[in-house]
Amino acid sequence: MKLKTKLMLGVPSVLLIVMVVCTILVSLIVYKQQRAASNDSLDKSFKIIRQDMTERQEKLAAAARQMATAQDLGIKVQFIQENTDEENSADFSLFGSQYRSMFRSEYLTMAESIFEVASSSGVQEVRLYNLEGKFILGLQTNGDNVTIAFAHNAENQEMVEVKKGVNMANVEWTEVDAIDPDISRDWEGNAPTFAIEDFYTKGDRIGQFALVPVMGAVYSDKLEDFEPRQFGFLTAVKYFEQQFVERSAKISDANVNLFWPEGLSRGTLPAQQQCDFTLFEKVDDNWSLMAQDPIHSEVKIGGKNYFQASLPLYAQSQCIGALASLTPMDLARSNTWQVTWVLIVIFLVCTAVMFPVSFLASKSIFSHVQEVVDNLRDIAEGDGDLTVRLNVESKDEIGDLARSFNVFIEKIHVIVSRIKESADALATSSSQISATSSQLSTSSMETSTTVLELSTTAEEVKQTTTVANEKAEAVAREAEATAQISEAGRKATDDAVDGMQRIKEEMEYIAESIVKLSEHTHSIGEIIDTVADLANESNLLSVNASIEAAKAGDFGKGFGVVAQEVKSLADLSKQATSQVRTILNDIQTATSASVLATERGSKAVDMGEALASRSGESIRALESSVQQASNSATQIAASSQQQLVGIAQLSDALDSITEASKQNSEGAKQLESATVQLHNLGQELKELAGRFRL
Repeated sequence: MKLKTKLMLGVPSVLLIVMVVCTILVSLIVYKQQRAASNDSLDKSFKIIRQDMTERQEKLAAAARQMATAQDLGIKVQFIQENTDEENSADFSLFGSQYRSMFRSEYLTMAESIFEVASSSGVQEVRLYNLEGKFILGLQTNGDNVTIAFAHNAENQEMVEVKKGVNMANVEWTEVDAIDPDISRDWEGNAPTFAIEDFYTKGDRIGQFALVPVMGAVYSDKLEDFEPRQFGFLTAVKYFEQQFVERSAKISDANVNLFWPEGLSRGTLPAQQQCDFTLFEKVDDNWSLMAQDPIHSEVKIGGKNYFQASLPLYAQSQCIGALASLTPMDLARSNTWQVTWVLIVIFLVCTAVMFPVSFLASKSIFSHVQEVVDNLRDIAEGDGDLTVRLNVESKDEIGDLARSFNVFIEKIHVIVSRIKESADALATSSSQISATSSQLSTSSMETSTTVLELSTTAEEVKQTTTVANEKAEAVAREAEATAQISEAGRKATDDAVDGMQRIKEEMEYIAESIVKLSEHTHSIGEIIDTVADLANESNLLSVNASIEAAKAGDFGKGFGVVAQEVKSLADLSKQATSQVRTILNDIQTATSASVLATERGSKAVDMGEALASRSGESIRALESSVQQASNSATQIAASSQQQLVGIAQLSDALDSITEASKQNSEGAKQLESATVQLHNLGQELKELAGRFRL
């Protein structure tokens, strides 16, 4: 495709693309603006609705306060509470009609005042409690019907159902056994002592709630005056009915739906049955309706899309409902499509105008461009005449292009002239470089051969040094082993000397023991001599006893037997002492021999100790010599290792030199080849430059 065609089609195409992108962007911007405007409108309407709800709450609280103070309600509750105990809490009839009438009159007065205020303020539920949270009186509205009931106790409960606006003085009350629990339920929890305003829910109905204390007066002896005291509290509820939702929809000019957690409560768009309560966050007790911002979203209901703003309603930090305002997206989309179609029409008109304009402009431009192209073709396809120049007549961009081309050709003319001159000089220089590179290649080959021989010699020296280093390491290891053996011998000799010393000490101890044994044997000999003397004396004593027994006749026979036994024992003692003396002589002889042997052993031990000491000194001298030899061998091995490392480094250096020589040789060859190519290139440049006419 030619440039002219590209320009004719490209400009409108680019414009068309830009228009489409702009249309899309403008449509998105318009849609966002419409959505923002819708959300802003919903926010403004919600501001009005919140203000309306706040005013409703204030009116409800004012009505509750009015009911709590109308007709001296606090004094009546005080009277009932102070005059009701277990004794008079039974049936009114037990205490007479006057007593019954007095209490009933108080209840009716309270019911009438509460009914009037509730009817005028639109309050739908009212309950009155004592401080214990027990139900006293209640009111509940159901459409136009109003149910009122009071309970003095379980036996005295009355109830009436009337229309709104009726005169309570003319109604008839009915005694009932039980009041509807929906009206008469007791308060759960402790009795509040302060006013409360909050939202309220019962089933699918959502409303607003107000609680106010009911105050009475008690005389204070300390103050000598009456002081206020709480005797109960009153609650009032006003629900959001369909009328409120319709009024809110009218204010916001949008659909308004009121939801409870289970579904739709009231609304102007009943097709929406559910609300997404997961959009609402948990809040604390400081939550405020006026501070709550609406939550925006987009929903689809019945096939139609809506912008939605939701306002959660909380009671005691729990979400009990939500108010949703919805406006259709149709208007926003309609406005967006209108803007889009207007832009499309404008862009189509612009595109239709751009095609003929671009055709005429491209024709005018490319008539001059074609002239430049023709002149360039003549230069390119001709004989390379660089003296040709373009004729410049126009002063537009095409003229600037032609003038720039003439300048370019002029520079090419100068460059080609210089290239031709340089090619001649290059041819001469390349011849000289070729001769020099041939000589360099020859020298490199000779150097490489010499270095290779030197590397071979270094490798042989390296191998010899390696063998010597291994031998030196072996000698060092043997010397180290010898040193260890000599060290062990020295230790053994020292141990032998110590052992001989201990043996000498033991021999001396044995000698001393034997000497003591010899001394004890002499003592035993003396004891034996004493025993022998006793035996002789006993023998003589027994003989004398026998003689005396013989003299005594029959009376001395027993004594003669004893004397005979004593004699026998004396003889045995003499025999035993003779045997002991014999054994003792043998022991003394052996002891003398042991003493002599011990003396000879001591001398031998002394000689062994002297020999061991001399042997230890010799081994120590040997150990010192071996240690010196081991150190020398270690130093020789270290020197050999250093020498081996040095020779290895020398060998590596020679290898590097050899490799460098090879590379130099290869480089010389490559230089020679490059020189030849350079010479050929110079000749080729000379031929190419000769093709141009300068």
